[in-house]
Amino acid sequence: MVSDRLGLGHNLDLSDTMVQQKLDEIKEQIKREIRKELKIKEGVENLRKVTTEKKRLAYVDNMLKKSNKKLEELHQELQELNAHIVVKDPEDLLLGMSKALVNKL
Repeated sequence: MVSDRLGLGHNLDLSDTMVQQKLDEIKEQIKREIRKELKIKEGVENLRKVTTEKKRLAYVDNMLKKSNKKLEELHQELQELNAHIVVKDPEDLLLGMSKALVNKL
């Protein structure tokens, strides 16, 4: 869950720029994990092609199933994260920038 990855409670201020930056960082981390898992899956699929012994084939099939499940979970997490990344309304963006400038003064 997104709030778990952030290490915060469920009451996040999703309009906060710091939260949005953290969400972007987590998004990149998930993408890296997906790329890594895709490489693992590719390796397992190659191993499956050359495995002939039934006992080992069952083990490789189990590894492939786990990899597919992990990829599905990562994609689901990425979708959830994308749903939390705020696409700001131009008025909200200007208001936020104004507040940031006032706070700096």
